[in-house]
Amino acid sequence: MKRQQLMGEIQRVRDELAAKTVAMGGLEEAKRANERSLSRREEVVKEVARKHGYRGMEVIMDDAQIDEIKVLLLQSLKEEKKGLDKIKVLLHLRNVVKIARLEYSRESP
Repeated sequence: MKRQQLMGEIQRVRDELAAKTVAMGGLEEAKRANERSLSRREEVVKEVARKHGYRGMEVIMDDAQIDEIKVLLLQSLKEEKKGLDKIKVLLHLRNVVKIARLEYSRESP
């Protein structure tokens, strides 16, 4: 009877160990995936900083630096959109002037 109890206890402990080993493997994989993600994020931030000429982003220390580059990118995007809108207005005005000239030349004898 005692032997069966001990065998049952050993089996239960083995089952718990197997379950914990599986869980630990999952946690290890999640940790590796997180490290890859952080590494990739750092590479992207460095590339964007280099591409846009932002200094001081060679070594990413924390999320505050990432937030800082996001703000810089948003500001840059707004400025570029404003510039694009100005160009669109100028092109539109140029087309209007062309059309007006064509109409005027048709009306002239």
